[in-house]
Amino acid sequence: MMDWIAGKVTDEIHEVAGSDPLIGYKTVSGFIQEVLVPELATMLIAEDMDVQEARAREILGESEEIGDLVNQAKEERVEIEKKTVKDDDDDDDED
Repeated sequence: MMDWIAGKVTDEIHEVAGSDPLIGYKTVSGFIQEVLVPELATMLIAEDMDVQEARAREILGESEEIGDLVNQAKEERVEIEKKTVKDDDDDDDED
């Protein structure tokens, strides 16, 4: 996923990195790996599983252990923000 994202948005990230503190705190590859890859994974899970974003984040967290076993890359694990699902209707405006 990181390679695909990098191929699509690296130039744009470089353009705004100096003026955007959210991007500028890390390298471009760090921003892609720590922010964009988990977001893309969340969107793909939500679409594939037909769930809201909050539930997709939970699924991503729940699948971390098996992902580590399959990819054998524990040292490269990306932490995701854990959110509690209150009500699937709460996320209607954010999709």
